[in-house]
Amino acid sequence: MKIDDISITKSTVMQGSWVLAIESRGYKFLGYFDNLLGFMNACSDAMKYLGQAHGAIKIDKDGTVTSTKV
Repeated sequence: MKIDDISITKSTVMQGSWVLAIESRGYKFLGYFDNLLGFMNACSDAMKYLGQAHGAIKIDKDGTVTSTKV
């Protein structure tokens, strides 16, 4: 999975928050956070979203994440 662009900027819509933006081969993820735990969750959500979009992971109904590529 190739990351084309990544940035962290101050949010213009949520005062005191930041935006994690990641682009990867036509897919874009935006995650808002305001503390370290929120940033870690945004990174995790980004990798789950982009991994699923590129077919690298599968998320089961029970929330289990499995790799589809070795």
